Amino acid sequence: SSGINAEYGTHDETLKKQLQEAFSLLAYRDPKQSPIGYLLNSNQREQLCADLNSAILESHGLPRQPPLELAISQTKNTVERMLESGLGAAAYSGLDKFLNCSLKPQ
Repeated sequence: SSGINAEYGTHDETLKKQLQEAFSLLAYRDPKQSPIGYLLNSNQREQLCADLNSAILESHGLPRQPPLELAISQTKNTVERMLESGLGAAAYSGLDKFLNCSLKPQ
């Protein structure tokens, strides 16, 4: 715990636990069959990767979320709000093809 705190500069107990579990996967011959193998499920893996990336960025004095990721997220949300409001110009943004995702409100 203190090693993770020193390495990644995190004081968030939940994140520390996630990081400890993630590094523990390295100790198993077959991590999928380990007691913490659930971390390798796709939804858990994505969240763990995001948390780990954030901790690494923060440990280097960088924002937890990269500026480009913030800009893309804000742009996507803006286009979604435009579509919800019936602003037809949003349909021509082409952002969904650029980001390879759907901008239709869920």
